[in-house]
Amino acid sequence: MKTLLTTITTRETQGTDRKNEPVTIGIPFPEGLVHNPSDLILRDQGDNNLPLQTEVLATWSDKSLKWVLLDFQASVSSGEEVELPLLLDASRTASDGQSAISVQETEDQCIVDTKAAAFFVSAKGTFRPFERVVVEGKEILHGEKSRILLTDEDGNEYEPVIHKIFLETRGKQRTTLKAEGEFISEDQSVFAAFSSRISFFANHSMIRMTFTILNPRAAKHPGGLWDLGDPGSVFFKDISLSAALDSHENMKISWCLPPGDAETIASDHLRIYQDSSGGENWDSRNHVNRNNEVRTSFRGYQVYANDEIIQKGTRANPTFSIKNGDKKISGSVQHFWQNFPKALEADGNTLTIRLFPEQYDDVFELQGGEQKTHTIFLDFGLPEAEGPGLEWIHSQLIAHATPDWYSKSEAFSYLIPEREDSNRQLNELITTAIRGDKTFFQRREIIDEYGWRNFGELYADHEAVGYKGPAPLISHYNNQYDCIYGMLFQFARSGEDQWFLLADQLCRHMKDIDIYHTDEDRPEYNRGLFWHTEHYIDVQTASHRCFSKRHADQRNLAAYGGGPALSHIYSAGLLLHYYMTGDPSSKEAVSDLASFVVSNMEMESTFLNQTIKGVRAAKLFLKSTFGEKDLVQLGKVYELDGPGRASGNVLSVLTDAYVLTEDQRYLEKADHLICRCIHPDDDIEKRDLTDVENRWMYVVFLQSLGKYLDMKTRHQMPDDMWEYARQSLIHYAKWMLDNEYPYLEKPEKLEFPNETWATQDIRKCNVLLYAGKYADDVALRDIFMEKAEFFYEEAISYLFKFETRTRTRPIILAMLNGMMPAYAKAHGIKPVIYDEFPEYGDSSRIHAGMIEKRQTSKNIIINMLNTFSLSREIRFLKWRL
Repeated sequence: MKTLLTTITTRETQGTDRKNEPVTIGIPFPEGLVHNPSDLILRDQGDNNLPLQTEVLATWSDKSLKWVLLDFQASVSSGEEVELPLLLDASRTASDGQSAISVQETEDQCIVDTKAAAFFVSAKGTFRPFERVVVEGKEILHGEKSRILLTDEDGNEYEPVIHKIFLETRGKQRTTLKAEGEFISEDQSVFAAFSSRISFFANHSMIRMTFTILNPRAAKHPGGLWDLGDPGSVFFKDISLSAALDSHENMKISWCLPPGDAETIASDHLRIYQDSSGGENWDSRNHVNRNNEVRTSFRGYQVYANDEIIQKGTRANPTFSIKNGDKKISGSVQHFWQNFPKALEADGNTLTIRLFPEQYDDVFELQGGEQKTHTIFLDFGLPEAEGPGLEWIHSQLIAHATPDWYSKSEAFSYLIPEREDSNRQLNELITTAIRGDKTFFQRREIIDEYGWRNFGELYADHEAVGYKGPAPLISHYNNQYDCIYGMLFQFARSGEDQWFLLADQLCRHMKDIDIYHTDEDRPEYNRGLFWHTEHYIDVQTASHRCFSKRHADQRNLAAYGGGPALSHIYSAGLLLHYYMTGDPSSKEAVSDLASFVVSNMEMESTFLNQTIKGVRAAKLFLKSTFGEKDLVQLGKVYELDGPGRASGNVLSVLTDAYVLTEDQRYLEKADHLICRCIHPDDDIEKRDLTDVENRWMYVVFLQSLGKYLDMKTRHQMPDDMWEYARQSLIHYAKWMLDNEYPYLEKPEKLEFPNETWATQDIRKCNVLLYAGKYADDVALRDIFMEKAEFFYEEAISYLFKFETRTRTRPIILAMLNGMMPAYAKAHGIKPVIYDEFPEYGDSSRIHAGMIEKRQTSKNIIINMLNTFSLSREIRFLKWRL
């Protein structure tokens, strides 16, 4: 019996007919519904089974399927929308066809045959990436002239040499090969690392290749300042990929600039070079180099035929093709102008894609721990096909299930379809990010948030309020709260493609630029996440790394600087991106951030660190006692020693890492952190939580505690720590009932009483909703729910008094914190009943055991002695000498 589950919708928006375009999408399923991915069937509009490839990404606690990655091919006419039914056939009689891709592996090479083309990839030596490409028995590629080449600032050449290559995905519709290695010169000098993923598609002669260059060295960051020009950077002049036809006769060059038609040109050499974004602010200070200079030369792009300019324009996403009578190679790079500078060249029988083009009037700098990934498409189809045939890559089909299905699956916490959300006022505010005349896309134009290092980032326009310097203020949002999660959540509840584009582009930027990809720096910096631009000042040469030496006129550099830190670290969006796209680099990013968190926890617990913290605390105490007191006192902000933003974000990352890996180590770290930060019998008055500027962040921790409880409840894990966390949450929520108030009721206690405080107030609503969910007293549960509604209504009321409510930060906070109240209003929050947990133990015994978990000074010292590691102490000291 076949059961309709949902429909998968995709719409064509570029004005180009799509024929068998590869589509990859992660689909969630309710617990207990699907146990075998082969039971899934996808139908086309003619009610025919589509060839379907499946991969399980996550399961529920009962081992039923939670997230499954689907690969298929879709045909959509220009401007149309198609709905493809997804069915469940538990009888397993359905067939999705024979495998279209075959793979042969030997010690020396890997051969992938898609039935449209056979690709030969060497397993050793230089990564070209292809040694041969064969289409209908014809050799297409000239192997020796096909190569990837890096040229440094002195003209030395390096080629990517393979250290490791393997099949990452082996499927009927898509097979992906991953290569890793280093750029090495003839004299065996190593310049940088690289990795690449090549995806092959059934019945296609086209491949998609991501290519990443990485500088694995550590930055030196003297004084905790992270400017461009750091000694840990590497500098180079060009990186290019060339693919040559195995022919020199009757060569023709054609090119296409969508939405225009393809043109064939009578020229031996054709080049398009995009020097800048082409926008009005193409020479923005956002593009300064290490010398604080902007080196873009002209607005937009220029097209050259035999070195003469034949066309100029602003923004191009071109495709080039070289062909003769029976062979052709077409190529392009995705987001060409957005990732400027870029160049495409056709010279005789060779097509060259310059990812970092030599034509740019400067060298390129890759900072220590920085990487950049480009997505390249190459097609080796037959010449009789009209035009280059890759125009669609600049606007790929985006598929999604129905909002009702995403909600029904319960794979998203507290998701309801947008149409069920009764708070139209807040919804309209949130959707200004994708609709109207001030969308997040349009805000990029203010500071020209483009170029290979910037594209995907959000402009932090809220920082410009009250700014007195030269306009516009250059400020990057850079991971101030989990934008990716909020955007993907909005995409699921609305089906609006623009949300996915924002999330996907930001995710790519974050994974490349914002994560510190090194193991050669301090353990508590490695693989961490860089902060947003320092508040209310221009970024200058700090780029996306917060702290600059050029801030000396506005900050005291003796007490300034730092590096990746725990207060702004977010993994939920990356994890959701992995589930919704299957992108393995997003999964790797979650693991990197979890590694960063664990390293910080281990270094934080060393004797040396505790000694240093004690000295600093004493200095801050003396300063606050005898010196001038500021509203914001960093010494009072909790790190991992109490409920705060750092501890809350760390708890959230550890929870995500456990969900992703089921590695018990992450759960143990989470349990230890909870015990250290909070206790069911805390004397909360001593916490001084009403000191808003320094202690408001305790609600961030309590939100993460609610997330932790939800995870353990879903995994049927009501153990001692579940009860410890539950009672701690209830204890603090009771205190909130009597002591908390809307922040803006007392603006004198705030350094900047602005719209952000209103959106932060929604957090209190969430905490109280969690408390109501886990309260074992029915009367108390009702009080929590009533107070939660009060804080939500007050927050919205205050928010809409500010004209600045449409700035980036309040919108992000509203979309993140407004999810749970919307769900509660539509469906209520189902209380957790102990009877549902037959394994639940004796609560009195558990409560007695909590006394041992209290993190008193004595217990902390005992724990440090029990976990003492000389090697860890040496590692901590090494990076401070």
